[in-house]
Amino acid sequence: MKVKTASPKNQLTWPPPLKTELGIIEGFYGTPYTIPEREALLKSLSQLGYGFYIYAPKNDPLLRRRWQDELEDCSIQTLSSLKESCHLAGIKSGVGLSPLGLGAEYETLKERLWRKAEEICAVLKPEIFALLFDDIKNDDPHSGFRQNRAVRELRERLPSCVQTLIFCPAYYSFDPILDKIFGARPEHYFEELTEGLDPDTLVFWTGNKVISESIAPGDLTKPRELLGDRLALWDNYPVNDSKKLADRLLLQPFTGRGGLDGQVRMHAVNPLLQSALNPLPLCTLPALYRGESSESIKQLWQHQGQQLFGTELFRQISPALLQLQRTGRAELAEEIRHTLENALGGPDTKVCSARTQLADFLAGRWQFDPACLTS
Repeated sequence: MKVKTASPKNQLTWPPPLKTELGIIEGFYGTPYTIPEREALLKSLSQLGYGFYIYAPKNDPLLRRRWQDELEDCSIQTLSSLKESCHLAGIKSGVGLSPLGLGAEYETLKERLWRKAEEICAVLKPEIFALLFDDIKNDDPHSGFRQNRAVRELRERLPSCVQTLIFCPAYYSFDPILDKIFGARPEHYFEELTEGLDPDTLVFWTGNKVISESIAPGDLTKPRELLGDRLALWDNYPVNDSKKLADRLLLQPFTGRGGLDGQVRMHAVNPLLQSALNPLPLCTLPALYRGESSESIKQLWQHQGQQLFGTELFRQISPALLQLQRTGRAELAEEIRHTLENALGGPDTKVCSARTQLADFLAGRWQFDPACLTS
């Protein structure tokens, strides 16, 4: 960040800081990143303009399916590595816990929830703690009340290192697919969810859809009426874990998210499963928040692509990247596939590099995880 000094008493920072805090939530289905993959991504995030990283992969069993169990050595190693990598990058660390089955069993399970949160915080010492009720079957007409109580009582027990408590409600969008898959939302869900809730407790929202092509300020009017001034976006772009997107790479710049600075408290991006490819789309969101022109964002994207792949290789593959986003790997024209595979061929010794992961994607390394129901 460049600092321009106007006078000894008046310093102006350029670019000016955003009102909305940008970050990443590793919240996808499928295989979580390896420790080296996560470390490499974290090194680039602060340079790209992101300030936090929340670890919450759906397939970490000790944060979801087996959340009641004590942390194991591998989980402690993962959280310890995240803590160190975030510290080195100057990025806030966070963790997301998905207490499956808590619902109507809250009275029985609440002390286990508190113990698990304390255990996680003792290892990671996170600045952000996320309690996640997303993608869970609902058969409780008062689930909003029970989730509200869990959030409020957990807040009282979190250690001082946690600066932000954020939770994802069971119904995190107006998208009817949530009602279809997980059960109809109760009539008074949002009223019960927010009753007596601390104004500094934030709530995740994905936009009008689970996967929103655009999120405009006007799209937040109704959610703000229901949830108050505590909105945090969970942005499902460029993540590609759903059935419709698993065959595609969403590498193009962010669009449809202009004018959001200050409209939400935080903006968390759910990233690509292919960790090394993330800087290409991620580099454009901060610029969009700053109100930069489309041409400027395009140039930023091209520069990032050249940094990832090298100037000549990126020139060769960039047309194919657009096709991989629009039609996917299976529908890629044979001529384009041949050109892309030839360009990516040859020696590449970089571990977890963008070039290697793109080649692995073309070879079908990543498969759809059927646990992801909101396709």
